[in-house]
Amino acid sequence: VYKRQGGMFIRREDPYPVGTALGLRFALGGEGVSFRVRGEVLYAFSSKGEGAPPGMGVRFVDFDPAQQSRLTGYIERYVTGAAH
Repeated sequence: VYKRQGGMFIRREDPYPVGTALGLRFALGGEGVSFRVRGEVLYAFSSKGEGAPPGMGVRFVDFDPAQQSRLTGYIERYVTGAAH
């Protein structure tokens, strides 16, 4: 999750084209919480050796600040091992 930009990188072998509108659903494991957010693809890397893993950068659109904060906190706990 990009804290300042309000989005995330999603690894995908066949990323969607830049400008694609997405509907995303997050389920926070172990917390019994899920929510939906709209997103837009800002950039994409194919698997054909562009120097980055294949996937796409997605900007959240109209993401409720409380939900975004909860998602960011969950990911930070996951990265540090506290969410396992």
